[in-house]
Amino acid sequence: MSSLESDFLICPSAPELPEGEKAPLALPPPRPHFLRWVLWTVVVLAVAFLGWFGFILARLGMAAYGLKNSVAAVRTDLVAGSFGQASKDLDAVGTSLDDAAKSLAVFHGLREAPFVGRDIRAMEGLVDVARHVQDGGSAIIRAAASFEDVLEATHLVRSSLDTGVEPTRRFQDLPPQEKRVILTRLDGLLPQLRLAREKMAIAAEVWSNMSAGDLSAPFLTNIRALGDQLPILERQTDEAISFLELLLPLVGYPNENKFLVLLQNADEMRPTGGFIGTVGYFKIDAADVKDLQFNDVYSLDDPVKDKWKDPVPEPMKRWLGVKAWYLRDRNWSPDFPQSAEDIMQTYARERAMAASSTIEEVNGVIAFEPAFFEDLLRFTGSLTVGTRTFTAENFFDQLQYDTEIGFAQKGIPVAKRKEIVLQLGDALVARLMSLPARQWPQLLDLLAKGFQEKNILISVRDAQTQALLDAHGWTGRTRTAAGDYLWVVDANLGAFKTDGVMEKNISYSLDTRGNGAPIATVKLTYHNTNSIPNWRYIQYRDYVRIYVPDGSTFMGLTGATSLAPVTVTHELGKTAFGIPWTVDPGATATLTIQYRLPEAIGTQILQNSYQLLVQKQPGSNTQLTIDHAFGKNLTYAAPSEAAKEIGDAFYRVSLPMTVDRLFQIRF
Repeated sequence: MSSLESDFLICPSAPELPEGEKAPLALPPPRPHFLRWVLWTVVVLAVAFLGWFGFILARLGMAAYGLKNSVAAVRTDLVAGSFGQASKDLDAVGTSLDDAAKSLAVFHGLREAPFVGRDIRAMEGLVDVARHVQDGGSAIIRAAASFEDVLEATHLVRSSLDTGVEPTRRFQDLPPQEKRVILTRLDGLLPQLRLAREKMAIAAEVWSNMSAGDLSAPFLTNIRALGDQLPILERQTDEAISFLELLLPLVGYPNENKFLVLLQNADEMRPTGGFIGTVGYFKIDAADVKDLQFNDVYSLDDPVKDKWKDPVPEPMKRWLGVKAWYLRDRNWSPDFPQSAEDIMQTYARERAMAASSTIEEVNGVIAFEPAFFEDLLRFTGSLTVGTRTFTAENFFDQLQYDTEIGFAQKGIPVAKRKEIVLQLGDALVARLMSLPARQWPQLLDLLAKGFQEKNILISVRDAQTQALLDAHGWTGRTRTAAGDYLWVVDANLGAFKTDGVMEKNISYSLDTRGNGAPIATVKLTYHNTNSIPNWRYIQYRDYVRIYVPDGSTFMGLTGATSLAPVTVTHELGKTAFGIPWTVDPGATATLTIQYRLPEAIGTQILQNSYQLLVQKQPGSNTQLTIDHAFGKNLTYAAPSEAAKEIGDAFYRVSLPMTVDRLFQIRF
């Protein structure tokens, strides 16, 4: 058989053709190598498709794995409270999502196909969940991260007053250069603290915009705990910044400061807190105190008494009987910065006129009340000066006796009767300088309490520092009120220490139930608890000024007999009613003044709100009672009334005037 025949064995026999006809040309059958080529082409295409498909599946699998790990990392971070790391891992979720989304787009048409469709749909669901975590949860996670920044900032705030001084070291052991190094370090913290404050503000804004429904496990507790702490953290940051901003210039950093020190005797009340009995002076350079000295105020006034001609305010001239206005009486304005500037100028003029010594211009004035020294002695413990031991309980009475009576019995000249004050001051300063560093924070707390309760006042000539002091309420400045206002200011013009035995009550009532502006009534009830006059306590002779909103109209005075008609003045941005009156030994007297408030306050009440600011006179110890009738029920009041008083149209509270008091009411 020929090869050609063999090639066609698979074909049936061809039919015979009639004679003379030619057979048609037949096509040769396909050759085996062509079939193999087609088969291999199909195989190659299939393998290429499967390879591409496998590659995409592998890429999708890797994206799914990466996405799963990224989401798991975010969850782990949140459970651990590592919100900063969670925010970073959230970015990795976004990268994995992008990779997964690109891979899934190729297979979107196969999501219903058998076998692979189920995995594609599951992958799409995972991507949706992850996208929800990234988009829906990103604000919360990033907010939590900002809260973590807040915690770091809070650590900075809480450690900002860590001076690095060994707890057992004493202030007196620190050389001047080391004090300056410490202050330089604290100064360097201010920019960081200000940045921390900005982070607090950002976190607070995020927190305020976040609804409770957005907070879900597992980080609900962590974020909520931080969010609830934000007001406290913000306050701590502000306090740290304000403290350093004030501390540095006040302790003479970077430039030296010079201060006058006034020891005011609240037992003889004067407008800024008490009679100025002793005047001190010191320099302070980078917390290093120099040239500390104290003088009896009469040792400054007496050398110029034949030449001093400053006219006296009328009430002092008439009721105190003085002919010239000396340094000892210069705290006549209840606005301490105003009186402090007058005192600094008077001090310089008296020293120059006496020509007894020269002194550099001072930068500020610090005034102290006896109550602050009582707190200090409770902290430091008793002090022994000569044969005298002073405690918090006996210090003031003992000092009063020694400087008023005891000096004469010991044969001490009048000019030297205040030497015991200077000796006690030196002993107290030495005790404070010897305190170990671990007790410094307690001393700072005592200072803050003294400022808050106005047993310490300070005023400086540097405008920036003064503004910071004003903002803290440490300067005794007359405050601006958004609504109603009251400030009762006593001036003891009897030249004795009778305020030490006076019990004082201030009652303020308001009636808005009639037509027109509200009618206000202030009633002063003063009780002189000492019934027998002696060297220290006699009849109480007071010139009281009652400061009220400017534009108020005087209506009448009842009760105790005034020594003169009421004087109405406009000062310190207020209307002031000046009244001289007396309270006999053992007696109780009541002075009642009535006035009409400006229309603006009545308008505020009509608009369902009322606000009252009552300022405390420095050195005073009074009880305040508020009894207002509004004619409509209260919906909110701060400070709150007693439980039995809540819910009606009256506001009644009684509380001690240890600090300035702000009352806010809504109807």
